[in-house]
Amino acid sequence: MNSKHATGFTLIELMVVLVILAVTTSLITLSVSAATGHVLESSAEQLAATMEEARWRAIATGRRIALETPAGQTLLWYEQMADGTWRMRVPSAGDAFPASVTLQIAQTANTAAPPRAVLGPEPVGAAICVQLTHEGGAMAVVSDGVAPFALRRAGC
Repeated sequence: MNSKHATGFTLIELMVVLVILAVTTSLITLSVSAATGHVLESSAEQLAATMEEARWRAIATGRRIALETPAGQTLLWYEQMADGTWRMRVPSAGDAFPASVTLQIAQTANTAAPPRAVLGPEPVGAAICVQLTHEGGAMAVVSDGVAPFALRRAGC
């Protein structure tokens, strides 16, 4: 008998390979999107804790504290001294964020200066919203000036 053996792959083998590739691709995509959400959420939690710390420091010292992000990824603290001048605190490792941070502050009167969130010793302050963005996602840290800072899934 003269039998001819076909060379190549069968349709079933090709379909199995395509299914394996599709499943692998979907798992990688889910893993990357979960990591992006985690970076954004952990950065927002870090920022909320930092802003709450600044609020309590302002109340405890009786001095105004200003926060700003001139470079978009580092949070700078300023403390108002008794003579009215502002002194910058040396940034710490906790003041740097992997997400770009944009401040949108209602109390910034001078639009030429970088936006500042000013926290005073008064029990009631101005409403503050800080937006964090990272790889297409957005999250906000907000306070109405009385309540503690909270996270919001949408932007400001």
